Order: sequence, then structure tokens, then C-alpha cells
Amino acid sequence: MAPNFRKLHPVGAQLPQECVSLMSPSFLSDQFDTMYNVPGYRKWFLQQDLQPAYEFHRRFLQHLQERENGRRWILKAPTHMFGLPALLAIYPDALFLQTHRAPLEAITSVSSLITILRRVFSDAADPVEIGTEAIRYWSTTLTKFLGERDRLAPERIFDLSYVELRRDPIGAVRRIYKHFGWVLSPRAENRMREVLAKQPPDRHGFHRYATAQFGLRPEHEQEFFAEYCERFSVGSPVSTRPVQLTSALHQSRFVRDGLG
Repeated sequence: MAPNFRKLHPVGAQLPQECVSLMSPSFLSDQFDTMYNVPGYRKWFLQQDLQPAYEFHRRFLQHLQERENGRRWILKAPTHMFGLPALLAIYPDALFLQTHRAPLEAITSVSSLITILRRVFSDAADPVEIGTEAIRYWSTTLTKFLGERDRLAPERIFDLSYVELRRDPIGAVRRIYKHFGWVLSPRAENRMREVLAKQPPDRHGFHRYATAQFGLRPEHEQEFFAEYCERFSVGSPVSTRPVQLTSALHQSRFVRDGLG
């Protein structure tokens, strides 16, 4: 239905996946807003308490780990930036890793993803409208998240440059483990290296996009993300020429111990 999707977002039974799908059965998920242009749902969703969605999320994880007895869950979805109070109500001891990327690059990337998904279900997916919606939605969400995360103790959150993660993934992992007081065993590091070695950059093909496709301009970065860019030293002029797609958005990951 969306032949280009796997070029943007690798999917497989043995691959990591965003946990936003675990929230969709509660009908409280921005996955629906990503796939369908239904303004009424978006307006309703933004007014909801997401605690029931996280309750279902937790129950789902309990089922998944019933026979595994996992020590720790590593979970990822941009949605977590929108629902931090509800997340903490269900996972009060969660730890957080936030990767930081130039906002306009991230918004262009997510706009491309949404356009591809919506075209599966509609002939009227407008990339410029999608880009306008995306930059307003995610700038508001990011501002809300930063205010909420400032309530957390510093040791519960770690900030990582997306550029650093791409340049030296093993070094980045070592820094994460050190921050949270974990031990990175030689066996775990070797397995990470094996996975990286098996994933050349062109494994899933390339998807190319340009900011102009979505009505986005370099000045939008300062207009919507000036405070964020200054705080985390990210952001730069983005060319309107096509560039390679590498990820969806500055991701907010959270880490949770195995659930009883």
C-alpha cells in the first residue's frame, strides 16, 4: 500500500519499533492523526487525558514480557513528548533519553513520512498543508515537553546530539550507560557492533525530500524553535535541495524497568 514506507522506516519482526502502536487500541494515539486528515479527531485528541492510553500501554508490555522476565524496556516514540505527565503517572521511575536534531530537518522528515502514509488512504494529501500542520504541532509539543521535563531530576534525563549518534553510535551508547550508572558488557557491545556492521547506509534504499515540498523555509526554524535551538545548540540553514531521509523527529525515548 505504501511501497516507499520501508525506505523511511524499516519494519520487521526482529527489529525495534516505536511503541506508539501499543496506544492505538485505546483510540488515544496520534498515529491516527498521522495517517488520516481528520481535524475533528486531532482537536479532540489534544484535549484528552492520555493516562488510559498509558495504562493500556503498560498492560501490553506486561503481556509481552510474561515469559521473558526482562530487566529493562527501551521505548521510543515522539508522542511521549506530548504526554509526559500521563506517562509519569504510569511509569513514575522512568528515565529519559532525548536526541536533538536541527528542527527544520526533523519537521521536513516527519512531513515526508506523513505525506506517504496519508496518500495510502486519500488522493487529497497536500504536502504544504501537512508541513504547516507539522511545524505548528511539533513546536507546541516540544515547548510543552521541555517545560515538563525541567521538573525531572537531572540524573533522570540524558541529552544526545543526533549528529553524534550518527557519527559514533557505540561512543554515544557508552555515554548513555555511564550517565545512568549502567554497565555495558563486552557481549552487549559486540552485539551492537554486529548489528551496525549488518546495516550499511543503503540497506533500505534512500528516500529524498526537500523543505520546499512542504512549504517550509529556513526562517521557520527561528520563528518556531528559537529557544530550543539556543538551549541545545542545534539548528542550521537547511538547503531546499533534496536530502537523504534518516529519521523521523527528535525522538524522546524513555527507559523503564521490567514490569511486575
